[in-house]
Amino acid sequence: SIDWNSTTICINGSDTSGSIGEWHWSGDIAEIRIYNYALSDADQQLIEQELQTKWLSGGTQPSGDLVLHLDAEYYDSDTGIWTDLSSFNNDVSQTSSSNRPAYITDGLNGNPVVRFNGEDDYLDLNWSDSLGGSLTTDSITMFLVLKNDDMDGDTQVVMGNYNSDNEISISISSQNDSIVAR
Repeated sequence: SIDWNSTTICINGSDTSGSIGEWHWSGDIAEIRIYNYALSDADQQLIEQELQTKWLSGGTQPSGDLVLHLDAEYYDSDTGIWTDLSSFNNDVSQTSSSNRPAYITDGLNGNPVVRFNGEDDYLDLNWSDSLGGSLTTDSITMFLVLKNDDMDGDTQVVMGNYNSDNEISISISSQNDSIVAR
């Protein structure tokens, strides 16, 4: 069972004591979609095709039972708010202007991205009250459209709470330079 509490985008959101670090993400995020159930193979293929069309040659967004949908086009670097396009209003934000990522209008194949510097940029995600303040589910489907600027070196957290019980962390492993979910 997954019980994902408040978390962060692009920094480890859990305890950073011992050998666990903050692990900032260095790169661009164009879109994040999270469903609170496992999509069928057919539904996954439809969304993968839609994302390929949108990010590689232009397209439209399908509706669905999303609990989080972040599209870079809806990030405001002046306020630090990335508006959630799902019906749950799970906006992510950064109140400190010095920790806000940049909005890049022509980042990924002519589409906007949110660029994180790998040093101190991150956003906070507090799950909405309509979800009870945490995402609690037995399964999850997640789509990420992102580009990493530095696959070498330390672990980099894309999203989540690394080393927390029953929670999720999406990161690049420092051991094999690949995206992993823990």
